[in-house]
Amino acid sequence: MLLSPTMTYSEMKDRFDRHLTIGGQESWSYSINIQVDDTLVISADGIRAYNDSGKILNVYLYDPDDDILWSETNATYAYFSMRGLKSGPHRIEVQNLNPNIVECYMQVILSAEVAYRPLEPLGQWLSLVSLPIFGLGMWASGLFVVTRKHSYSEQQNQ
Repeated sequence: MLLSPTMTYSEMKDRFDRHLTIGGQESWSYSINIQVDDTLVISADGIRAYNDSGKILNVYLYDPDDDILWSETNATYAYFSMRGLKSGPHRIEVQNLNPNIVECYMQVILSAEVAYRPLEPLGQWLSLVSLPIFGLGMWASGLFVVTRKHSYSEQQNQ
């Protein structure tokens, strides 16, 4: 089993897709529980302000200790991907610094790498199938020893 090849695939644990409307000078936040080595992808797209075409948002990611892990300031588009370094609730915050309402599409995807051994079920099946064969072999060897002792004792009696 130790020599069996290991393959990995990415399994989605959590997903958040939402169209947000953030009022002027307001912020929005979302918490997500991350484990060590999980992959987190954050994307804020299609950001636009009514009556404003300038840079408009700040996007922050905080770790469980409330330290900033990542930030994108004065952005019209934000994208970030990271591997979890600490387990616990992480907080994503989007701040609208403009006095106008801002709309954006927010997407947060949390996934984990899952390892599996594709040949392990075959090995388990072969082990299970071979048990009766080993049992039959042990029974036959015991029968062989008994008949051999029986024939040896008959030879001694003659």
